[in-house]
Amino acid sequence: MEYKEIKEEVATYVDSLFVLKPDNPNSEAYLGSFERLLSLPDRIYVVDRKGNKVVAFDHNGKFIASTQPRMGRGKNEYIRIMDAAADISTERVYISCDSPYQIMICDRDLNVIECIRMDDFFKEIAIDGNYLYAILRSEDKNGGYELRCYDKEGLSGEYHTLLNYNKVIQGVGGFGKSLTSNGTDVYVCMPFDNIIHQLKNGEIQENWIIDFGHRGFSYPDSKGLSPNTFFSKNSDKIWIIQNICASDSLLFFNTNESGIYIMDKKEGRVAQYENLDNQLTGVFSSWLLPWGGSRGIPAIAFTISASLLSQYKEYQAEEDAVELRSEIKALYYNYKEDDNDLLVLGHIKGKK
Repeated sequence: MEYKEIKEEVATYVDSLFVLKPDNPNSEAYLGSFERLLSLPDRIYVVDRKGNKVVAFDHNGKFIASTQPRMGRGKNEYIRIMDAAADISTERVYISCDSPYQIMICDRDLNVIECIRMDDFFKEIAIDGNYLYAILRSEDKNGGYELRCYDKEGLSGEYHTLLNYNKVIQGVGGFGKSLTSNGTDVYVCMPFDNIIHQLKNGEIQENWIIDFGHRGFSYPDSKGLSPNTFFSKNSDKIWIIQNICASDSLLFFNTNESGIYIMDKKEGRVAQYENLDNQLTGVFSSWLLPWGGSRGIPAIAFTISASLLSQYKEYQAEEDAVELRSEIKALYYNYKEDDNDLLVLGHIKGKK
C-alpha cells in the first residue's frame, strides 16, 4: 500500500458543500462538543457528550429539541449519554445511555417512544437496516473490545459477535469514533487495530488492511506499558483509526496524528493530507465528524470554531485571498464568541 503526504483542493473529493449555523436560543441548544452527526429528512442531530445530550436542528439550523429535559433518574430518563444512531427507515433516533444501561428510542423530534434496559455498557452504536451494532468492552480476562450485532426489534434478546479484539493498551483511547455509518453501510475499525471492516445486513462484507509501514505502532513492543510510557514511546506512531467516512470508492478517516487520510478502496492506496485547501469556505478542519448524510448519501462534515474563523479573517487580509460567497462571508463576520460552532457539510463525490 502506497503512503505519501500530499496537498489538494477539497473540491476534488467533496461537492454540495454548505455552511450551517446551529441556532442557540437557549441552554438546551448550546453545544459543548460535536462527537457525531446524525441525519434524517430535515433533521440534523448533534451528539454532545460534553453537554450530556443529543440536540436536533432542522436543515436551516433552527433549534428543534434536545434530550436535556430527560436528564434524571425517573422513567424514560438518563444519567449519561454515550452515543446515538439514526434509523433512516423508521425516522427514529436510538440513544445509548450509561447509568442505567439502556437504549432510548426517540421520534425525529426526540420525544421518547421507548426505553429498553440492557445488560451491558455500549460504548458506540450504529444502525444498518434491521440491525444495531455496538462496541463494548470484552468480557475476556485480558480486556479488549467486542463488536456485537443485535436485531433492532429485539435489543434485549440474543445477539451475535462479529469481532473480538484483545490487543489493547489499558488507559489509552482515541477522541473520535470507531463505528460509523454512511447512511447505507456501517464501517468499523476496532481500537488499536488497522483493519477497516464494512458491515451490511448483520455481517462483515469486506475488509481493508491499512499498512502504515514504519509509522505504525508495534503492539508487542507496547503492551503492558503505562499510558504515559506508551505515549512517549509512540509519539511518532499511528495507533488508532477513527471517524471513518465512506463512499462507494473512497474511505476518509482520521488517526491519532493530525491530518486526513483518504484511501482508494479498489487500488488500496492511502494518501495523507495535513489539511485540504478549501476555496469554497475559506477554512477546513482536518478533524472529521462522522455523518451519515441525508437520504443515505455518503457525506463529510467538520466544524468551524472561533479560532478557525480568526485564521480565515487573517487570510482574507492577504492580497491573493479567494473571495467567498456573500452568504458565507456574512455568517463568518456576524459570528459571536458565544455562538455554536459552525458546521460545514458536504457530499463525497466518489473516486476522482
